[in-house]
Amino acid sequence: MFKKKINGHIDNNTSSPGNLLRSSTEAEILDILKKGSGVIYLGFPECPWCAKAVPVLEYAAETAGLREILYLNISDIRDKLTLDENKKVITEKEGSAGYYEMLKILDPILDEYLLKTNTGEIINTGEKRILAPTVLFVKNGELVAYHIGTVDSHKNAYERLNEEQIEELNKIYSDNITKILQK
Repeated sequence: MFKKKINGHIDNNTSSPGNLLRSSTEAEILDILKKGSGVIYLGFPECPWCAKAVPVLEYAAETAGLREILYLNISDIRDKLTLDENKKVITEKEGSAGYYEMLKILDPILDEYLLKTNTGEIINTGEKRILAPTVLFVKNGELVAYHIGTVDSHKNAYERLNEEQIEELNKIYSDNITKILQK
């Protein structure tokens, strides 16, 4: 029932910008985070978690009457860290200046950037990380809500969301959209 309302299906296997998503620049996203209002989606096309979340986010936004969701491909701008044979953290790719500025603004909501060794040992890089999908709900430059991932019961990125999970995620998004639309 609900699935048919969201672009005909929920699991479209793509998180590329859809009907309501508008590709944005780092500067636009930072401007909203500092003084604007809106819904910001940080993800990337190859992200299987994003593919499950985007149709639900678009449905919730459309139902609430939003005209757009700002989208930024976070994979293009964030850093990439790896471990050498001595478990030392190596920066393979620097993040953009805008990414590091977003890290500072979003620091209280972000998890540590953890890497796993070949033996399964977890190494804390000492940095934070913007995970995908991250959806930010901003009103007048204040982060009033955020949601990372799909729902707690959805453990496998390659499995479809079931009807209950879809409804749960829709409620999360809808409730948070309401927070930014309230006067």
